[in-house]
Amino acid sequence: MSSSLSSVDKHSLSVNDDDTTAKASAPLDQPLSASSSQQPSSTDHYHLDFIASSHAVKSLFSLGVIDDQSISVAIHNVDGALVLDHAHVAAEGAVVEAAAAQGISDSSSHENTRLGALEADKERQVSLSQDIIALPAGLGEMKETEALALILANPPQNSVSNITSHDSHSDNNSKLGLPVPDDYIQRFLPQQSPEPREYLPWKFKDIQLLIGSNATVYRASSSSTTANAANVAEHSTAITVRIEQTRDLQSLLERYEQDKLFALQNKPSYAQVAAAKAIRQRQQINKPLTSDLHQLADDEQGLQSCIVAAPSCPVGGLLSSRGGLISSPQHHQADASTNPASSPTSPVSTVLDIYLDNIMANVPQLALCLQDKGLIQSVKLLSTDDIPSSLMHPDTLETSTPFSIVHKADGKQVFSPEVMETNASMLLRFLQANCTKNNTTYLLRREHGETNIQLYDISTLSGRGQKRWVFWLAMMSYRFANRLRHVAMNHAVDDPALKRAWRARQRSLLRNTLELLEKLTDMDGNQRESLAAAVHEHLADSMLGLEDSEGPAGCFGEGDEEALPSSGKSVPTSPTPCVSMIQQPYANISVDALGKAQDHLAKGIKVLMPVLEADAKLHNAKTKKGAVDAEFRRRIEPVATQLFALHYKFVNVSLRLAEIHLSNYFSSSAMQALRTSARCMADSLYLVHLLDRDSDKRVYAWMQRIQLQYTWLWEHSGHFARSFAADELWRERGHASGDDVISVLQDVDNAFREHASLDLSDSFIRKTFIEPENPLTMQSNGVINLNSLNGIVDFFAPIGKRKVQKTQRNASDREVAEKVLAKRRVIVRDQRKVLIAASLAYSRSIKSFRDLLAEEAFDDTLPSENDTALIALLDQRLGDSCNETGKILLNELRRLLQSASARPNDAAPTGAVEYMLSSAQFWFFQALEVFERCRDLRNLALLRCNLCQAYKLQANAVFSSTTPKPPDGHTHADICLQEAIHHLEAAHEALGERDLDPKTWNFVSEEMAATFLVLGVRRRQSFIGSGSVPVLMQALRLSPGKEQSIVEPIERARQIYEQLGNHHQAAAAHYQLALYFSKIWTCQLNEVKTREKLTLAFQHFNAAYGYFLKAIRGNEITFCLLCIDSSGLYAAVPGLESTCKALLRCLDTADALSKNVVETKLKDVQGRADWFRQMDVITTAIDERVFKALRSLVKIENEAAGDGNDRYKSLYRIALQAKMRPAPSEVYCGDEFIDSVANRLHAMHSLLKETATHYKEKCV
Repeated sequence: MSSSLSSVDKHSLSVNDDDTTAKASAPLDQPLSASSSQQPSSTDHYHLDFIASSHAVKSLFSLGVIDDQSISVAIHNVDGALVLDHAHVAAEGAVVEAAAAQGISDSSSHENTRLGALEADKERQVSLSQDIIALPAGLGEMKETEALALILANPPQNSVSNITSHDSHSDNNSKLGLPVPDDYIQRFLPQQSPEPREYLPWKFKDIQLLIGSNATVYRASSSSTTANAANVAEHSTAITVRIEQTRDLQSLLERYEQDKLFALQNKPSYAQVAAAKAIRQRQQINKPLTSDLHQLADDEQGLQSCIVAAPSCPVGGLLSSRGGLISSPQHHQADASTNPASSPTSPVSTVLDIYLDNIMANVPQLALCLQDKGLIQSVKLLSTDDIPSSLMHPDTLETSTPFSIVHKADGKQVFSPEVMETNASMLLRFLQANCTKNNTTYLLRREHGETNIQLYDISTLSGRGQKRWVFWLAMMSYRFANRLRHVAMNHAVDDPALKRAWRARQRSLLRNTLELLEKLTDMDGNQRESLAAAVHEHLADSMLGLEDSEGPAGCFGEGDEEALPSSGKSVPTSPTPCVSMIQQPYANISVDALGKAQDHLAKGIKVLMPVLEADAKLHNAKTKKGAVDAEFRRRIEPVATQLFALHYKFVNVSLRLAEIHLSNYFSSSAMQALRTSARCMADSLYLVHLLDRDSDKRVYAWMQRIQLQYTWLWEHSGHFARSFAADELWRERGHASGDDVISVLQDVDNAFREHASLDLSDSFIRKTFIEPENPLTMQSNGVINLNSLNGIVDFFAPIGKRKVQKTQRNASDREVAEKVLAKRRVIVRDQRKVLIAASLAYSRSIKSFRDLLAEEAFDDTLPSENDTALIALLDQRLGDSCNETGKILLNELRRLLQSASARPNDAAPTGAVEYMLSSAQFWFFQALEVFERCRDLRNLALLRCNLCQAYKLQANAVFSSTTPKPPDGHTHADICLQEAIHHLEAAHEALGERDLDPKTWNFVSEEMAATFLVLGVRRRQSFIGSGSVPVLMQALRLSPGKEQSIVEPIERARQIYEQLGNHHQAAAAHYQLALYFSKIWTCQLNEVKTREKLTLAFQHFNAAYGYFLKAIRGNEITFCLLCIDSSGLYAAVPGLESTCKALLRCLDTADALSKNVVETKLKDVQGRADWFRQMDVITTAIDERVFKALRSLVKIENEAAGDGNDRYKSLYRIALQAKMRPAPSEVYCGDEFIDSVANRLHAMHSLLKETATHYKEKCV
């Protein structure tokens, strides 16, 4: 027959009591045993019919075997798979509803529940090796003497199976001493069983089950897991270990014997049984017709299905009046104690419990450890098939021998496995046939002493306004969600799609719990804040701990290389904005999951925070504001603890989101995440302040966790600012401005400073979070802070071993310097301010982290003093920010000096220029200190190069007032350049060897060579003046020491350039040496010295000439000046040969004035004006030098003995004719001056070429 179940609220069926009824009702399959019970194949693992706890399965299998106990099992349909859990239904006013009605105000109950849950968890984790002897594999096949010897010989092994996965968030909470969400919900649930050790796939008949088993199973190999369950050969050697009190089992045996004797003495006759059955049938027929009467109908397997209409009165009242599901508190406790799934108290339930543990684990044998007074007295080995007949036997319970193998006992079994199997098979099929509504919760109930079983659609019942059913369904929804969470973490099921579906249903059940709690609030006005907040936290944890994402969305790797600073325009490199110094929590969680978790945590805080605020408000009204007494702390401790757990996770999630947003240029989201993290962190401090740190050591660990979050917060703030300063995409894609970034950092700081509830009298909170010491602010005398970011600092850079005289600078000069910086473009101004803000953020992060490392760690997961890499990474980022700030200020100073030289009337005051230089040096020295601290040798060397640039600028005369006059008479420029060289030598010393970092070493060497060159040129100009005119007065002759002081640095520069292969700069050094010797050769004491200096001058001129002759392009001006100076030296030496060489040097400049060169320079719109201006002067000098040499040649020719040859006169005539020829008047760019110079260059080029051609033809 068929029946419709579309609107079913309750179904009923009857189970079989004996073998005859079972066989008549349904065909009997093979008996259930360890050998016949099947484990599903790998293809069947993911097509489950039932997911159940072992307690729920035992309850179902005990139906028809045990009839003196009430059975309640909750069922939830998850996409066709039925989740089973043991259920308790309490009456109004019972323990569950009483706890729910108390809400969170009962702090003692809250704390006791938390401690009880933690103790239960600890007890569950105790190693069984302390109480039992691990039995070797295959023990059932050995003789008793052999087995005993093996027991004594083999020590305990870690082969007892435990659950294969765990909740990492629970571990974190345990380490912090924080209750997990389960602890807050346990007090609302009556007598919930502990979580299973492992989940086992089990194929019972043709039904696939996944069972959460608590059995202790010893397997042959410690590496075997539940995934090996498909291998029957391996499981044939497994043993279930069971520890039982000997006295308890003997008492059950006596009771079992008495029950058998009583049954024999009071066995009813067949006539009595028939009469009783007739009476029951008449009572059923004559029962008044109500809406809850059953319409009986047979299904195909003989089960009685009941279809009833919706009851006209509350179903809960009907059940209560019949002694049904809703019972008194006393009845509730009796149900719990007599349930075979929780604590078996009868012989049948004890044997059934042990037997089913073996069957579900597919284990063929049992090691029964008989314990007395804490010691194992004897071990009995039983076959699984023999448990029903042999367990309750006197021989099994005797303890005279340490070990024995128990064989099948003669006599009747305690229960019939065949009956149990048949009833269970029918019952499971009944549930499959009737629990068909997806996402619906059912309740299966069998009353004490009855054979009928009722199935209730609780989802439908709860919608009819019954508070007790609404609350029961809310708690069962939570339990089902918890069950799915553990199943999804189980490694026995490794199908990702199936696990994702279970997690989705888990979240749906948790949301259903929240909806039902809201419905209860509408009914009775009780908020149940703690319970709702715990469910929200559970939902957040489901998003945070069980995701499949491979990595953080949009997260980049840490950049290892940084571009070397160049002598040209500074382009700061961007650090990776999303990488934190420490791997953050939830690093592999997707952005969507993080966002949803953040929403749930925020809702949990929103639900629970008003309770604490109301209590604090009431307390403040009775006592002095801010005062916290012991009674108040005791009362609010549970609430504050739960709130702290929510805040702690919320901050971690927000910081992780900030990291992801920073890597994707989501400026608004990143700003919001940083602000939210700061405010929530300040609230966490308030919660911790309410607790007693002296009596509760956990609070110290919590404070350290907040301090670590505080470090992360400022680290992310520094990343944001540093990345914005280096990456223009923040403006283009992120639509952010510098003021936005600075505003975020100020808000983060003010979140702690302006928090109304934080107690300033707490020195630790004040010094660490509210008014922390910032090294940058302290070293700048309070000038640098988040509200003052111009970067101008009154700083006196050290010069050598001499201390700089710190004179009082004019405040007006400082204001002028600040105004000069304020007039810069917005982008440039924002870059400087944001870099300073980044430096302050990193500095605060480092200070907090160092303080944390200096404290005693209360949590082994916190960083320790050995984690030097973490603090070094932060130091590198701080040093980078300070260095970039100094570079910006130094570039501003260069720009200011250049504009002053171009427009003297608009030059800034000397004091303002000094302020900018000293500020740049301040930031460089801050970076220097940081890099020395973290031993970053590469960046340390590069930073000293920047300091060298600053000292070279300081060598200008405009800064002479800031440098003390040395006693040895050196100039201001001399001591500044020597200090610059000192820093470069220190950089080489820090690097050690060139091979360790050749690129950096060469860069420092080039900077050192340039500084040596500048030092030598400066000294030459100081001693003998500039220009190339020779010194003629003997009084100006230099001492050997001064000569050496000029030649040595230039010579060192030349040697370094040649070692580096920089031939261009080596030629420049030759040129400078040639200029020096060309000036001093005329004032020597004797002819030998004169010839020596003159020879050196010619050698260096020729060396420079040899390079620049091959590299004229791009060096036209330098080549022309070199030729003019070289020509002048040749002309100063009398004789025809020297004069000819002087002429030829000038003629060689023709290639630098060619038409191709001029056209190339005309295309350079930016630099052509300056080039043509200089070439105009050079052309005049070449013209004068050429004709002066020609006249000298003509004169020499006239004075010589006449041979009738006037070749030099002819040459002079050719040059003069070329000069008298009109210059071209072409228009090239429209600029009159540039066009005129270009035409003049063409004319000079023609003159030089014609003269050179005639010279080669007639004069050589």
